[in-house]
Parts: sequence; structure tokens; C-alpha cells
Amino acid sequence: MDNSFNRSRQPKGVPAGGEFASTPHAESSLKLQIPTAPAPQGLDGLAAATPTVIDTELAELYYQQAKAAAWTSGFESTIARYEKRGGSAPGHLYESLAEAARAEAEVQATIKPFEAEYTRRGGWTRFFMVMNNGGHLHSSRSCSTCRPSTQFGWMPAYSGQDEAGVVGLAGEDSCTVCFPSAPVDQKSMLPFRVAEREEAAEAAAEKETRAVKAASERVVVGRKVYKTVRGAENEVGWQVECMISSRYHQAADAAHRAGLDANAAKYYAEAREIGEAIAVTVPGYDVDALLTKKFETKAKMLRKSGFPMPEDAALEGPVV
Repeated sequence: MDNSFNRSRQPKGVPAGGEFASTPHAESSLKLQIPTAPAPQGLDGLAAATPTVIDTELAELYYQQAKAAAWTSGFESTIARYEKRGGSAPGHLYESLAEAARAEAEVQATIKPFEAEYTRRGGWTRFFMVMNNGGHLHSSRSCSTCRPSTQFGWMPAYSGQDEAGVVGLAGEDSCTVCFPSAPVDQKSMLPFRVAEREEAAEAAAEKETRAVKAASERVVVGRKVYKTVRGAENEVGWQVECMISSRYHQAADAAHRAGLDANAAKYYAEAREIGEAIAVTVPGYDVDALLTKKFETKAKMLRKSGFPMPEDAALEGPVV
């Protein structure tokens, strides 16, 4: 089964190489770097190493092996395309293929003593997490519920630990084929799952806070809803500007004047209605102060633009 380790799909909060890997390893360039094993070297050193130390290194080594194998396969495919067309691939591709193959072989050679130590001890418990939504915890990468393409995250922090304890911690995350007695009715308490739930709860709380804040700033005027007080105040300014334009516009005759006056009264009433709605949202809000301020601001702006407006014009002043 060609199941591989995929860092790009590592669960949030779980470092590459395992849930408790100390540091992430840098990505290799074309010239694959063979990692230096942090575990004790030599048979005596490996014999003293804990399952977690050995499996943490193996997780990284298998990742490097999969990466080297991908490079090898890629170069082979590229060369095959050239040859299929009856030509020869550029020389550097053959060199790169040889380099990738050497890197793969070197990683495999580095892996052997670690796996040999695992075999010498008769093995120990190992745990692998499937890296997708709803993925489960498995005892190996050979579970019948998985596919050859399934991506796993090795969890060496739990290597060698009591299976019942780890499965109990994983709860609903446990594979019932690998662990038939898994307590799947219990929430997973694996650290990265706990972190996911905490982050989700924080995000939900923040969303609720934003919703409450937005609701508290909403200004309702009949069927019209202003999302913010500022938006409602801007509308008051527009209504006041329309009121001024109607009130002080030069009428052609009495009928025209009556129409302008009616419009001015309507705009003023709408401005005040919005202001009073703001006061419902903001206790103690001074509606008259808002209307006066908007009138002064708009009057200044209109005068500056050349609009014929008397100097003694007031919010509720006489029509001219």
C-alpha cells in the first residue's frame, strides 16, 4: 500500500513529523537533503531510544523517501514523454533522475536500522491519523478502510503507549476496524482536536459578538434599516440638504412655491424621523443637535457652491 505522509494536509496545530514533533523540517530543493537522524546512532544507541524518538525520526525519513520517490517518478515520466516522441531527453534530466534515485536509496538505507530495531523489539503500538475531514486514527497504514492514496499523519508522540489509553483519548476519532472497542460516543481529546474545537468556539463567539454589536447599531425607520448610526446620520444630512434646496429655491409662481414648501416640509419630517430612530438605538441621543449640525454644514457647503441662500437662514426659518 503506497500510503504516504502529506505535510500539506497536516491538521492545524500538528507539526510535520507528528503531533509533538519539536521543529518543522525545511523543504528540500531539487537536491534532496538527507536528514541527520536525531535519534542515538549505532545499535547501542538505538537500543536505548524510546519508541517516540525512533518513530519521530522514521516519520521524517518516510516523508523524505516519499518526496524522493515523487521526484524520481516525475523525472521518469518526463523522460518517457521525450522518448515516446522518438527523441532523447536533455542530459540534465537523466542526471536529475539519477540524483533523485540516489537520494531515495540513501533514505531507505537510513530507515533500515530504525525499522530493524522496531522488529528486534517485537514491535510496539503505532498510531496514524488520516489527513482529511472526518479522518480516523488507525493502528497501521494497512487498514482495510483506507485506500492506496490515503494520506496519513504519523503520531509518534503516542508510539509505544498503551493502546487502550490512546484510543480512549481519541474517542470518536478512532477507527472501529483497527480498534473494535473504541469509545466512539466520546469526543476526541487528542490535542489538535481540542485546539480545533476551541478555535471554532472562539470564532463562533467572535461572530456572535459582531452580530450583537451590529444589531445594537442598527437604526430602523419603518421598513428601512440602517446598519449603523453613522449611516443613518448621513441620511439625515441628505434629507436636510434636500430640505434647504427646496426651501430656498427661487419659485416661479405661487403654485411652484407651494410645491417647494411641501417638499421642504417632507424632507424635514423625514430627517427628524430618522434622528428620533437613532435616539431609540442610542439612549440620550440629541436629535435637535444633530439636525442643527447637519443644517449648518449643508448651508455652508451650498453657499460655497453659489446657492442663493440668505445669511440668516435657520433650520426652521422662513421661506424666501
